Amino acid sequence: MRNSLHFRRNYLGKMGKWLGRFLGLACTSPRDIEPFGTRRVESFQATQIVRFVLLENETLHINEPRLFSRGTFKNTKFFIRLGNVTFDHCKFIGCSFSFPDNSLTIHFFKSELGDCFFENLSQSHLGFQRSELRKVRFANPFSVAGIRMRTTKGLETCAGLENISIENPTLRYRFERDLEATPLPLVYKHLTWATLRGFGSLPFFGLSYGGTALILFLLSVIDHYNAQIGRLKVKIDSSDTIGPLQSFVERLNPLSLNWQMPTLLLGAMLLMIASTIYALKCPQVIKESSLERWTNELGKSAINYVPLTWRNPSWRWVCGLCFLAGSTATAVVLLTRLVEGFAQAFRNL
Repeated sequence: MRNSLHFRRNYLGKMGKWLGRFLGLACTSPRDIEPFGTRRVESFQATQIVRFVLLENETLHINEPRLFSRGTFKNTKFFIRLGNVTFDHCKFIGCSFSFPDNSLTIHFFKSELGDCFFENLSQSHLGFQRSELRKVRFANPFSVAGIRMRTTKGLETCAGLENISIENPTLRYRFERDLEATPLPLVYKHLTWATLRGFGSLPFFGLSYGGTALILFLLSVIDHYNAQIGRLKVKIDSSDTIGPLQSFVERLNPLSLNWQMPTLLLGAMLLMIASTIYALKCPQVIKESSLERWTNELGKSAINYVPLTWRNPSWRWVCGLCFLAGSTATAVVLLTRLVEGFAQAFRNL
């Protein structure tokens, strides 16, 4: 009997919660929010609940615990001075958040933030559980007691994540794991500066510049040689005398170029472009060390490394495509020459 009542109570509670969410009347419960350490957010019994609010070009001062549900805020300035504040299924566009030196807990649950700015949090806790951030900026420096971004989307478009500092080792470790497990789009997941570091650390920079210059010099020499042979043959043909010079010139043939030389030149130029972009646009921290060396040997936080791997997405794509195309073109020419060499040696046996 007791088990049956317990089942009915849980079932009716879940049905009521789902129905309330469908009607827009229910808000987030404390057990839905990711905890900071071992402490969960406080009960909402004394929290003022604000639903379906729409603010634009306003300044909002929050001096007590509040829960905002399904609200929309445009160009709104938030000054949160006291209490635990939760934004549930809210949307923010061009908003700014300012927090004084108080111990606060601010949660964004399944919310959307676009082009927003966060000032220093000091001793406060901040959470973005199941939210989406687009072009959100964090102040430099940005000191916070704890921050969670588990299952948060859009972090690759944010600025200032590498400036976040957390003193508590446990909370700092959890935020590092959140960054490393960020759900990135496919174009960001497999083409970061950390991935390109494997190509950039190779001596492509000097070899590509030297190879391009050498190939251009050889092409100019071949072109000059062919031009001189053509002039000599025209002069000999117009002359009536026949001598040893004429027979020598007639045995000379212009040098022809096959597809390999232009392909090799194209590959060297693409590698040169990729190496230049990597040298100029890749963050210095990533060029100097890998994530493992940064965290294990140097003993530094992954917070100051992982966000840097997402910088300059357009330059990253150009750099990666040039590395791939240039390496492919060069490898095809070298393999072709190698196969031809083995075939010639086999025929001479």
